[in-house]
Amino acid sequence: MIAPPPRMSTARTAPLRATTASGGPAAETPVELAPAPLNDGTQATVVAQLVAALERQASPADLALEAQREAFDEQTRLQAEILRETNALRDLSMQAVKNDDEVLKKWIALA
Repeated sequence: MIAPPPRMSTARTAPLRATTASGGPAAETPVELAPAPLNDGTQATVVAQLVAALERQASPADLALEAQREAFDEQTRLQAEILRETNALRDLSMQAVKNDDEVLKKWIALA
């Protein structure tokens, strides 16, 4: 989230650093510094940047949709893991049945 810029006053004062004829510092005199006026092009650029910044902010609907996506992804990941485990157990079970059949065939052959 983008924080709004701090409020600035329209005029600032800054001390004027002057020197005397002998090179020493003179008394400091405050000078008014006014901000430069914005021309139409600069103002349009600033407005466009503000609009773009506001558009990039996530709305509550965007946040809800993102939470829904994350929940769906997590559920899909868990389901895929369960299917992998089920397939591995099924393959292991089938191999055990094949081994039991081989043992039974050898047992019948001995009799």
